[in-house]
Amino acid sequence: MDRPGGVLAVVGGLLAGLAYLVVPVAKVPLVGQVTAPALEEAAPSYPSLAMLPFVPVAALVMLAIGGFLLLARLGRREHRVAGALVLACSGFIALAYLIPFNALQSEIQQVGASGLGLSAATFAGGGFWFALVGALVAATGAALELSEPRRSLRAGA
Repeated sequence: MDRPGGVLAVVGGLLAGLAYLVVPVAKVPLVGQVTAPALEEAAPSYPSLAMLPFVPVAALVMLAIGGFLLLARLGRREHRVAGALVLACSGFIALAYLIPFNALQSEIQQVGASGLGLSAATFAGGGFWFALVGALVAATGAALELSEPRRSLRAGA
């Protein structure tokens, strides 16, 4: 495959975007499963959720850049810039999910519920894990764009 970085950016953007919109990000006892858009309402009360509403934007940017990498003929500099942007979006998405995860884990430890076998992972839904996998897939594509010497680039095409 000549352009794996673009494919991985598209796949990662799709995974992260769909995980945000459709797949439940949390399992809350007595409430049920909650998607990320439903958590946006709580964002003003919980600063750890402040980045979450911007995840779809980062996922769309990854999709757009991945599509651009697949369809356009680019030079080495453009590949590196695209890779850096996808890497930044991937990092943003990972942080948007890991910061609230860490805050929840801290709360659980403060109330002593970790002794009962509870952790933040207990409450993490599939959307949380799919978003992280999407960010990781896109970051892998970005790393390929940043580091892979391509025959077509070396030939000046």
